[in-house]
Amino acid sequence: MRAEGNISANEVNKFVYCPYQWYYERIHGAKKIRGLYMERNKSYGYTDTVGSHFKKGLRYHSGYRKRALIFGIITVSAVVLAVFGLMYFLGILPWK
Repeated sequence: MRAEGNISANEVNKFVYCPYQWYYERIHGAKKIRGLYMERNKSYGYTDTVGSHFKKGLRYHSGYRKRALIFGIITVSAVVLAVFGLMYFLGILPWK
């Protein structure tokens, strides 16, 4: 338990991330904020927003390795073409 008036390192981190969130949690408490959050989602008909964001992140990161491989191939190809282009321009191609 923290003494009233003291601020923990976790609270400093929350404040740096979002000062408004830190303030409202400190004044009203996390339980009250979560209740309001759930009430708002219910009134708008939102369903499992945290889970849907998590699933969206999983879909994005599942293709990361493929995107990184394609980016690497394109980068290496561009560098090789640039080197050969420079060699051609300078007239120092190895197969002359």
